[in-house]
Amino acid sequence: QEIEQEWDAADWVNASLRQYTYNGFLKLSQALEQSWNPGPSGWMDYLSYDYTYYDNQNLRYETHSEWNTINLEWDPHYRYTCTWGNATANNDNTAPAPPDLKLACSPNPFTVEIFIRAEGKANQPVTLSVYNLKGQLIRKWQTRSNTDLLWDGKDAKGTAASNGIYMIKVSSNTGSIAQKVLKLK
Repeated sequence: QEIEQEWDAADWVNASLRQYTYNGFLKLSQALEQSWNPGPSGWMDYLSYDYTYYDNQNLRYETHSEWNTINLEWDPHYRYTCTWGNATANNDNTAPAPPDLKLACSPNPFTVEIFIRAEGKANQPVTLSVYNLKGQLIRKWQTRSNTDLLWDGKDAKGTAASNGIYMIKVSSNTGSIAQKVLKLK
């Protein structure tokens, strides 16, 4: 249950109370909302939310009712009907396929230059890119997997990149992989 309170300029006073009931499948079956009456009545029924489920435990109906203080009964106001498509579950426990590419950067951290190697199952064309932490492209090469590339720590204009963290990304037609590297003085 949860109690909502409001500040009345002097103290916290009760405003509403929500109580939740769950079925044997730990699914919400009812939510009852009560309002606070500061007189002798105390908590008074206000709204009821009833939940009905299909046999497969998917939600079927959500019915909202309001307490009728004259007839002393719940008056249904509206109902949501849930429909579910014909989705099928895939419960096999197979792990995702390992990436076709691996990325090796050495030494890491580096001071002047770093060797980058995109290892792949086949000698395929790859794009190697260097990005700063703002996502800005610093340098880019077109090469083939399973070959070493030397980054001299400079951008495409030949200016030395500042010290900091960079993302090395290798992309091919089968996917991409990235690794952080650190450039130090």
